[in-house]
Amino acid sequence: MSGLRSSACLAGALILAITTGCGRHKKPDARAPHQAQGPGGLSAIETRIAAAGKSWARYSPEDQALVKGGDFRVGLDELAVYIARGAPEIWWPTRQGSEVCNLLFYSTGEASVADLSVLTCSGTVVKRAALAPAISCSRLAEFAPRMVEHAAYFAELPLTRQWDLAVGALERGQTGVDIAIAYGAPYNSGSEAREDGSQAKTLVFLDRAQEAYALHVTLVDDKVVSWKIPAERILTPQAQQRHAAEAASQAVEAVRASEQQAAARYAEETRARNEAQARRQYVMDVAGTLASAAVTHAASNAPPPSANVSSSTTRSSNEKTLTLNGCSYKESGGGSLGQSCGTCPSSYVCSMVGGRTGFCVPASQHSACRGSKKR
Repeated sequence: MSGLRSSACLAGALILAITTGCGRHKKPDARAPHQAQGPGGLSAIETRIAAAGKSWARYSPEDQALVKGGDFRVGLDELAVYIARGAPEIWWPTRQGSEVCNLLFYSTGEASVADLSVLTCSGTVVKRAALAPAISCSRLAEFAPRMVEHAAYFAELPLTRQWDLAVGALERGQTGVDIAIAYGAPYNSGSEAREDGSQAKTLVFLDRAQEAYALHVTLVDDKVVSWKIPAERILTPQAQQRHAAEAASQAVEAVRASEQQAAARYAEETRARNEAQARRQYVMDVAGTLASAAVTHAASNAPPPSANVSSSTTRSSNEKTLTLNGCSYKESGGGSLGQSCGTCPSSYVCSMVGGRTGFCVPASQHSACRGSKKR
């Protein structure tokens, strides 16, 4: 449970960044590597490299060049991803077989969408995939607080179900909690007892303008059995009254322009909902690939064969070091130093970096360093 709480806290810390817009981690221009200035005149990537300390030396010259350019490859660890891209737009914990994994999302192109997903298992990148179509940042901003609210439940769902809730895709068998995570609170609802003893419930959701009916979902015994997306924009009684009052005080042309804009927005939302359903086949295909890669990775205790990992990134008995927040940490062997905080064992604690992201460090060394600073 401590891991789930840590995941919830970290995901919660990302909500503010999401609501202010994606696109914070676009790949830097190779012609101006120092364009993002940080402390001491360093770029953001250079600042993260300095914070990594001696851990940076474990990457090969080729991988160091790749990461300095704001990129990474399958087989590198989460620290390399963080150095290259910074904190993700949003992420959540998931599982592939018996392995604890994380799914991270980044914006590399347009500032209004997240278009890259990264799957890490046991701290190692096992898959990266372009999102086609990309997920809008406005959708992520709506979804993230609800995901955090139900973090413990969400973390136990299969990856395909998590994806459906993130993009707002409906599937028979989803529960009432699933619908609450995907769409929030309904505009209204109704229920009835059926002759066979089952309980039917209908949930009605409005469009983003909160004026027109956008989605009707029917559940029987808390399971989704059907849904309907209205083809035409039908205003609620309250919206009709508001529009009538506005029409009385506004010019006819102004009212008509407002209606046309609202109808265009509604058409776009309808297209997005239908597109979300089409995304299901994409994620089913990707999930199958991810599951296969993760199982192979777990069986061999090494990155999948396609990773082509050099000796500088494989686990060994060599000493690992990491410097975070002025504290240096060391360990030998296959410990968890440098892994994402969402997967820290009980003998480790999370050392936060920049208030949004952290890495696992030995608890005893963390306490010793904090004690020495106080003295």
